[in-house]
Amino acid sequence: MFLGLYIVAPLALLLWTTYWTPKFNPRYAMVASPPLFIVLAAGIVALWQARATVLRLIALGVAVFVMAVTLYADHNLFFDIRFFQARFRGVVHWVQTYQEEDEVVILTSAMPTGVRLLLQRR
Repeated sequence: MFLGLYIVAPLALLLWTTYWTPKFNPRYAMVASPPLFIVLAAGIVALWQARATVLRLIALGVAVFVMAVTLYADHNLFFDIRFFQARFRGVVHWVQTYQEEDEVVILTSAMPTGVRLLLQRR
């Protein structure tokens, strides 16, 4: 019951608040992602424990599909320039504008790859 409410309540509140002012930002639905992943994992485990070959193939297919979608989304987040937020471009432009010739920009591993690529183009 708790898991069901944990999934439904944030999504219902999101839909209710955006009914009058249509806007959607994925971060508002992120609250519902942990229980969604728990339900998916529980379903995969339940299918796998059934010991029927067909059900195990379905469980394997669902697990592969979830992993493929996750890897595709992560690839887009870190490597596709279309998914970068505009503020990163603004920061890179500011750094490139005010950086002196003898100054060094330290790029950390916590920065998305696209920001590092934009800064390294200089």
